[in-house]
Amino acid sequence: MTSDARADSTLTIDGKRCDDSAFPHVWSRCIGAGRANEALRADWQRQFADVVEACGVRYIRFHGVFHDDMFVYRESYGGGFGPDAPLAEPVYTFSYVDKVFDFILDCGVRPFVELGFMPRELATVTETLFWWGAHGSPPKDMARWVELVTRSVEHWIDRYGLDEVREWRFEVWNEPNLVPHFWTGTKTEYFELYEQTVTAIKNIDPALKVGGPATSVFVPDDRYKGEVEDRVATHETAAASDVDALDWRPVWIEDFIAWCAERGLPIDFVSTHTYPTDFAFAADGEAVHITRYADATFDDLTLLRELVGSSAYPDAEIHITEWSTSPSSRDFIHDTVFAATSITRSYLQCATLADSISYWTFTDVFEEGAPASGRSTAASAS
Repeated sequence: MTSDARADSTLTIDGKRCDDSAFPHVWSRCIGAGRANEALRADWQRQFADVVEACGVRYIRFHGVFHDDMFVYRESYGGGFGPDAPLAEPVYTFSYVDKVFDFILDCGVRPFVELGFMPRELATVTETLFWWGAHGSPPKDMARWVELVTRSVEHWIDRYGLDEVREWRFEVWNEPNLVPHFWTGTKTEYFELYEQTVTAIKNIDPALKVGGPATSVFVPDDRYKGEVEDRVATHETAAASDVDALDWRPVWIEDFIAWCAERGLPIDFVSTHTYPTDFAFAADGEAVHITRYADATFDDLTLLRELVGSSAYPDAEIHITEWSTSPSSRDFIHDTVFAATSITRSYLQCATLADSISYWTFTDVFEEGAPASGRSTAASAS
């Protein structure tokens, strides 16, 4: 080949002309963030706008829409000026949530609404996890929870229009199998929360999309088989010589589908988390951090799609509402080329296996464990 011929051999790739339906961009369908209140910050908003422009993100999901720092639900006037004055009826204030949702929608993105956590004055157990004291409990009054959900969804319809909100997804809770942190109740109590929530939303409009159970990871043992997480028994996973040879299965998915089918409850989408890691308890009571093989996500999603496809809800969407190389926001593996390669490979493998696989998280403005102000140093360090 002559030099002139080489100079004329030009390959042009126009990504804007790619057909998403032919190759689903599952990586940009949804992304994750920490909690709703963080989305009020200017640095969070700048980063979000950047990632939307760069990646074409369509939905975003985060915790804490109903947490106290969003002030959606109050039963009393607080403030530290004497005893709280009880209110005759709960007060609903949507101004902070409106600011967050307005910004998200202005960016051309839609909220994937995780309904939780419980407001303090409606919780049976308070401050169960995170430094900011999320309340991971069933409601003390289910009727008031139903009213909270109903008032919220009706408000969003009034503000944004029914056609818009019909495009949203409403996920009931987050990782309720992780007792007593994300949920202090039983498995059945979560299913009952789902029943009351999906019924309330469908009573507003049957076309609104609701799903769950938003459970964490896959496991190859019976720690979540009962009504609460078995945190006492030794998990066979911790002592296995080859963890990849074990039968890894989703948590609560089959029970959730069967429970809803028996009662004729709708499931518009099945959601779960598929981190390729596990924390299993050994005989000495210590948790063993397990990393699974490279194709774990692909195999997990293949199994999940088969389970949903053969269930009473074969047309239900499948949303992986959290996923990454590690569930820890401060795991330095996130900032390596190894993680980038693994993430890219998994997304390409799984592009047709789920309707979304939400990367956790798009930003370091994330305060579950510590602020993102750089690496911490011990007080005694020289």
